[in-house]
Amino acid sequence: MANYLSQTPETIAESYININGELVPGDEAHVSVLDRNFLYGDGVFDGMPVYEGKVVLGERHIDRFFRSTAAVKIDMPISKDELRERMMTTLEKSNLENGACRLIASRGLGPSGVKNTRYLGEPTIVVIPQHTEKDDVAYGRGEAPAEKARIASTRMLPADTIDPRIKSCNYLVNALAERELIGTDADFAIMLDQDGYVSEAFDANIFVEDHNGTIKTPESLQALGGITREVTIELARDLGYDVEETKLTTYDLFTANEVFMTSSGRGVASIAEIDGRPVGTGAKSETVQDIALALYEYIQENEYLELNP
Repeated sequence: MANYLSQTPETIAESYININGELVPGDEAHVSVLDRNFLYGDGVFDGMPVYEGKVVLGERHIDRFFRSTAAVKIDMPISKDELRERMMTTLEKSNLENGACRLIASRGLGPSGVKNTRYLGEPTIVVIPQHTEKDDVAYGRGEAPAEKARIASTRMLPADTIDPRIKSCNYLVNALAERELIGTDADFAIMLDQDGYVSEAFDANIFVEDHNGTIKTPESLQALGGITREVTIELARDLGYDVEETKLTTYDLFTANEVFMTSSGRGVASIAEIDGRPVGTGAKSETVQDIALALYEYIQENEYLELNP
């Protein structure tokens, strides 16, 4: 499996991390063990790719980050403009040309105990650059390799517990789904919701193209409201494809002409096999190539924040 947007001790040492407005060398950056995000996963995050010195769809990601903080009642001590400035300064100081940027907001530092939210200080706001090779930023012209999937037994949390539009730092169910892949040849897991409908991959949104050529994706309350998912729907409709947001079952996966996924790290990537069964012909379809190319072309000219060299 490709190592998308991964961070290593070597690459983090090349970076600066922004912690509450202070730039710290990457290998010296730390937060307290009493931070709520460390203790309870009590925080939210967002991540956006950086491609050829451009923060891809940066404003959409910042907007979603602030929606997540509002939804979980983290009172942001800075504005969107101030966060954008911190982010751009951090990425430029880190000489980030290709990779990703991660934003994290924790509820803050204070005494342990779930009941002690009223005694916390200000939220902890962190900006983390992630270096990678240009070829590993999967926003190429539909050239990302097709991957193999397995359907996980671990289910997504219901929307009336944690709304999937919140990009919560608590990814325990996603991590458990990923652990199910150990000892298999699968690259990623597809997760179902509590009612058995398709939700998402553990780190990506899922699409199918049915036998009529209609593109379908799980409704937004069944899966994370992905930014790349959002743009993919817009671009697919512009290309003339019928796109539906609807409930999907494993039947739809196994009988599809094509199954593909979208994420900030991958762009658009085809799925060749699910549970050992080939998807469609097992080859990447013209649909996926069309949409991947449209996304690649779109991000070259639209909705990016450009870093100063």
